[in-house]
Amino acid sequence: MVDGRVRRHVLEDEYAKLKKLLADQMLEATALKELLSKECMVRPVRAKGSRRCKW
Repeated sequence: MVDGRVRRHVLEDEYAKLKKLLADQMLEATALKELLSKECMVRPVRAKGSRRCKW
């Protein structure tokens, strides 16, 4: 009975850590998507004497 409670507690802690990790990853992915969508809307700027565009 006690072993079951301890195991459940350990699993709940692990589950909470995984949920936080997933939330952090999803937040980071959303931020990167927003950043990329904004950068694609901005016109590229050419450096003087360069044929390439700087982003």
